[in-house]
Amino acid sequence: MGWVKICHRGRTAKVDCKPSTRMIDVLERGCRELGLDHRQHHLVYKGKEVETNVPYRLGGLLPNAEVHLRVARDLPGRTVRLGIRLQNGTVAKGVFRVCETTLWDALLHLEKSTGENLTRCFENGQYLMPVLSEGSWTTPPTPNALVGVYLADAGYRGGSAKFRLSFTHTPMTSADLNLCVTALLEAQRPYPAVGKGGEQALSGRGEDVVMEFKAAEEVVQDSLTKLLSDPMPVQIVTPPAPADSPESAREPTPQVDRPSSDSSA
Repeated sequence: MGWVKICHRGRTAKVDCKPSTRMIDVLERGCRELGLDHRQHHLVYKGKEVETNVPYRLGGLLPNAEVHLRVARDLPGRTVRLGIRLQNGTVAKGVFRVCETTLWDALLHLEKSTGENLTRCFENGQYLMPVLSEGSWTTPPTPNALVGVYLADAGYRGGSAKFRLSFTHTPMTSADLNLCVTALLEAQRPYPAVGKGGEQALSGRGEDVVMEFKAAEEVVQDSLTKLLSDPMPVQIVTPPAPADSPESAREPTPQVDRPSSDSSA
């Protein structure tokens, strides 16, 4: 167990870290203790920005390091190159704006570009939730973990990343899924811009957004409660071929920077 001291304008916050603690979580905890919005800041160590999608053990920090916060003015214009290894062995690739694209957006875009069924898999009437994994990090098996999380929120603020895609059984039906995704999309808000003066403190509006997402997930309270209280182990399954069915509720196609044909994840 180690720790990181986060410094900002004469104030400090000490964040305890396990080797597996992701740096985006270190940033979030430090900013919360300092009363700042972590989405408005980068972590900087010895003059260089710290990658936030890696665990503490791979962050390049010395034990008990002192890091600083820098206002993330450049974050809205950044892109990340993603590669997702599908279960047929192929790798779907795309370049996405980190503050405009959620994990769900990325799956929808790659689903459209590859023709593979990535978001609408069912088995015996029960939804197979997409699960993205990178190293030891895995998305929780709930709709909000994909629909409600921008790439920047998940720590992907630039560069490239490679995911593995698997599926886990859930008790959700097609109707449950449509209701939940629709409610989450209605509650979704744009990624916050850097406030006046170069930074933005946490505000009551942030609490309102959290409450809206909580209300959205209550639309399928019974299904989600059962899923979280008695979770099924993640199982790698072969998704069925895309079915010819009415279009379900989905968000608009994400605005992306399409990679050239010779690019790689």
